[in-house]
Amino acid sequence: MSDCDLMTGPAMDGALPPVHESLAPRLREVMQHTAVYGLGPVLGQVASFLLLPLYTQLLSPADYGTLEVIVVVGTCLNVVFGFQAVTQLLRFYHTSESERDRQAAVSTAMIFTGVLTTAAILPADASRARISLALFGTDDHAPLLRLAFWSMVYSNVLTAALGYLRARKMSRAFTTVSVAHLVCTLSLNLLFVAGLRRGVEGILLSQFLVTGTFGLGLAAWVFRQTRVAVSLSRVREMLAFGFPLIGWSLAIFALNAADRLALSEVGSLTEVGVYSLANRFGMALLVFVVTPFSHFWAAERFAVAKQPGGRDVIARIFTYFFVVLCFSALAVSVWVGELVRLMAAEQFWAAARLGPVLVLAYVLWGTFDALMAGVLIEGGTKAVGALTGIMAATHVGLCVALGRVLLAGGVAWAKVITLAVLTVGVYVIAQRQYPIAYELGRLTKVLGVAVTLFLASTLFDGFPPLLGIAINIPVVLAFPVVLAAVGFLVPAEKQWITDRARAIGGRLRLIATTRQEGR
Repeated sequence: MSDCDLMTGPAMDGALPPVHESLAPRLREVMQHTAVYGLGPVLGQVASFLLLPLYTQLLSPADYGTLEVIVVVGTCLNVVFGFQAVTQLLRFYHTSESERDRQAAVSTAMIFTGVLTTAAILPADASRARISLALFGTDDHAPLLRLAFWSMVYSNVLTAALGYLRARKMSRAFTTVSVAHLVCTLSLNLLFVAGLRRGVEGILLSQFLVTGTFGLGLAAWVFRQTRVAVSLSRVREMLAFGFPLIGWSLAIFALNAADRLALSEVGSLTEVGVYSLANRFGMALLVFVVTPFSHFWAAERFAVAKQPGGRDVIARIFTYFFVVLCFSALAVSVWVGELVRLMAAEQFWAAARLGPVLVLAYVLWGTFDALMAGVLIEGGTKAVGALTGIMAATHVGLCVALGRVLLAGGVAWAKVITLAVLTVGVYVIAQRQYPIAYELGRLTKVLGVAVTLFLASTLFDGFPPLLGIAINIPVVLAFPVVLAAVGFLVPAEKQWITDRARAIGGRLRLIATTRQEGR
């Protein structure tokens, strides 16, 4: 059975919606590019985890908290003036009819991004001493704020330039740049933090130097490909498309930042540091699953939507994405306690109890991000902008209210509640604008199996870390088995798996026979 059979076979029994055969290769393409795009983020996450023992020895929880608050402030300004420039670059690139129009769209988006972000940072940089005094009660952190602010400008330029590589499906070039950026950043981090003992300043300085170099360098290369040009009509379109998304961007910022800012007010910088470590484990889902998938799919969904049967392909790919997302979430949730105790100093161990809650939050994050497909394809961003703007304000209130009662745990649950409402809201809005027949029954089974297996894993809490990891390996590996047992697979998928298993078995028997004859 071919991949086309897998995509189209169930249509005859009504188990899955029909998908046009010409679009079947999209699934293979998504998997191939996702794997390449995922290499850089995965290596970055692995390196970060390996360096956790070093950083948690050299930086106190309060240092972690200070770093998080500084990064959050820079990100706030970046979000408001970012106008989702990369999303716009990808959308207008694929809607342009000629190569000249595509080049103008890319050049305009990059200049648009750089100018707006700089406009936001200049007044903030001038007020850095007052901002430091307001946040920390002292102006001693003003130099750190300056590093963070200008790193955001360079980061936006770099992200826009990388968006051009994504639009051109240059996944290998994208990954090469990302890995090189990672290696340089980690090298300077080790030099400044471990070697020169510069602490938080060392981390921000290395980010500023590396991101600035890569951002300006890659931008210069892109402009050589596209020529420097600004289309005023494109600027007007970007403003019309992007302005409503400020609410969406603010919601993203609030979800990323309000939790730590609120916790710094109702708790302490130590609480922020512990929470931030737990949040890093939750964000592993973004790094390993959501971001690699989004890097390719964010551009490709516009091309898929133009093809016959495109909506059914989008629904099918979402189902498979959700399976991978929930499987990864199960693995992180089951092992987060053991990993925290193995990799972090004892003063950070409280992060273990927050991990599963934040993992759930990032499952919702990945889901609502993928469900935005219909809104972005149709271009009707006003309703989502309004919803997310309201939820941004609501999330701040939830963080403060629940944080006062439950501290870090309350802030984590505030994140879950906000993302759950956003997910449902975006689904309703997207279905009105661009209806897609998502496989809700199958998606429910996936989530139910993941939650059930996680609850089963809690029966083995309390063992030493390495033993706990070993004991829970069967729980994690049971996910696909239980999923098949509850009827997730449709006949065509069962047949495809059977055929692949037989093919692999045949190859193994052939290898074994050849080795025996060789003796």
